[in-house]
Amino acid sequence: MNFLFFFEQFSNRNIMMNDIGFYFKDDKEEVEHFIGYMPEYKDGRHTVKNDKPYWAGLCDVPDGCEFSNAKELVEAKIYNGKSLQERWNEIVIFSIAGLSCEEWMNNFN
Repeated sequence: MNFLFFFEQFSNRNIMMNDIGFYFKDDKEEVEHFIGYMPEYKDGRHTVKNDKPYWAGLCDVPDGCEFSNAKELVEAKIYNGKSLQERWNEIVIFSIAGLSCEEWMNNFN
């Protein structure tokens, strides 16, 4: 999947890309990283709108971080001092919304 296609889909809030798992090709241990989109969450009985719906886990920031939009997330230098956009050619996506990358692409088309 090329970066432009990924970014267009990830930015489109109507497309199911809420939880994306990936690792970096140069990581021999294949540590799994996750990014996603969560526009709202439950707080007890109430649904709360999330002001920073884009999130990244297992990155340079302890406990992950949140972003107002997809562009902020992909440009944040949170993966060994580089951004997802800068490291795109090193990324192996293994899941999107609970599906393998291949299954998600087949369902997308």
